[in-house]
Amino acid sequence: MIKAPAEHEPVIPTHTNIALLMMSAGAINRPLSAEVAHRPERIASVVDMNLGEILTPIRIARLVTSEQGAMKNLPEAAAAYLLITHVTEERRDAVRELAGLLQESHRLSGILYSKQPGEWFANA
Repeated sequence: MIKAPAEHEPVIPTHTNIALLMMSAGAINRPLSAEVAHRPERIASVVDMNLGEILTPIRIARLVTSEQGAMKNLPEAAAAYLLITHVTEERRDAVRELAGLLQESHRLSGILYSKQPGEWFANA
């Protein structure tokens, strides 16, 4: 649902001009654990939290914008777009809060949302 890169990841060519970063809305406001995260201990390290603490929109925004998180090894000139999957009516407020926090990032070019595969929209 959400992940932080390992030390050897990601391998991104220097000529990359667009990067698509993905996460599931199902991770927002859930306790950090292997149930909602790949490498939860790495996420905990990147955003300075403990396993079991809540992945709030603020913490996820930190992960997405961190040079040790989703922006790791991304060329400065590359446009980065966050794709948030599993955006349901119940998760909409949390997704909007996250999007509001991410709008302050100069590294993120946009955010797209999806309730189900193949259906993307730009406003949560």
